Amino acid sequence: MQQKETILHLSTVLSIPGVKPDNDFLLKIVSELTRACSRATIQKIIRPIPFVPPLLPIRNPKLTAYRSIAKAGGYDLDGFKIDIVCHLIWQSPAWRRMVLALSVVLNVGRISELVSPKPSVIHCHYTFPDLILGLVLKQLSRARLVYTIRETDHEDVIRLFRKFPFLLDAVDEITSPSVLIKRRFEAAIPREVKFVPHGLAEAQVAESDQVSAKTFSGPLQLCSVCRLLRWKNLHVVLQALSRISQQTEFVYTIIGDGPELGRLQALAGDLGISDKVVFAGYQDSAAISATLDSSHLMLLPSFRETFGRVYFEAMARGVPIVCSRGSGVDGIVVDNVSGFLVAAGEDRELARLIRSLDTDRDSLRKVGKQGWSIARQWTWDRVVRSFIDCYFPHVVSPNNSAYFEQTVMV
Repeated sequence: MQQKETILHLSTVLSIPGVKPDNDFLLKIVSELTRACSRATIQKIIRPIPFVPPLLPIRNPKLTAYRSIAKAGGYDLDGFKIDIVCHLIWQSPAWRRMVLALSVVLNVGRISELVSPKPSVIHCHYTFPDLILGLVLKQLSRARLVYTIRETDHEDVIRLFRKFPFLLDAVDEITSPSVLIKRRFEAAIPREVKFVPHGLAEAQVAESDQVSAKTFSGPLQLCSVCRLLRWKNLHVVLQALSRISQQTEFVYTIIGDGPELGRLQALAGDLGISDKVVFAGYQDSAAISATLDSSHLMLLPSFRETFGRVYFEAMARGVPIVCSRGSGVDGIVVDNVSGFLVAAGEDRELARLIRSLDTDRDSLRKVGKQGWSIARQWTWDRVVRSFIDCYFPHVVSPNNSAYFEQTVMV
């Protein structure tokens, strides 16, 4: 029987028991890889966490959770076993890399355990501390090293690699879920970056006839889907809508919860548009799809956004999207062709755009259909194929997908 290949995932962004949920993109990637390639690969997940001294009195729930899982040596998350490795932290950027290097020295025994048995592939999903740890693990295992750059502060990462170019010498493949980051990185660093976005389930993609039959009549149906955080800029959307509320009929549905909920509700009241704004709270995927199907425009002018999975989710339903220039899916969508781009924080520009689209429903239809034609290409099967191509280029290429075809959908 053929020996299975071990793929080791390193990610500093994973939910911790007892702490508010974090982004679940890595678990989704691993789930899809497991579904597609269970006969040929084993997925292993490691989460680097800050070291918390055992005797240090603390009240912070996150630090308490870190100390607890460090003592346990790991934890379970949605059916996955998460191994952990502790690292020292330091707030000063000038000292952070040195402290991380010291962490590696102090944890050499634990780190050696992580590469037994030796993995075939190490995938670092962030730069700090994932890539630093990944470089050490590669030296111990001689595995293929894949690095994903997804940080919103990618300019700082680019400066780092310009100063220390040797850090990328051991990296075999670089990916990013952002076309914008890909272009900026390639312009600054002489390395190719492969675009691999977050994927869509087949059920999230509307059929062609459903998109063609979508109606854009009646009061303008607007929506936003996100965790309610300040940088999502929903307060800017509310300010924009208040500017056109006398001339434009609309209903604005906000799906999601978060710390900004109270402030947004108060702002809608202060602006005199609370009767036109629906705070729907957290919704499951089926409810979100239903809202998108009845919406004319999805508004999320957040800044900065690495990718923003909900943009693709809306586009896949034939709903035109509005996002900020220089963020999110800018670079994937073309302004006024497959989506709409506005300046981040500019409520006047956003108000003018919404007002013009209210009087030009045909543009909504055309842009929505063009956006659908882009998003529908990126189902999880294609995303998995792209990652497998990065992991095992000797058996998978654009002209030879035998390895993938033999292991997918088992």
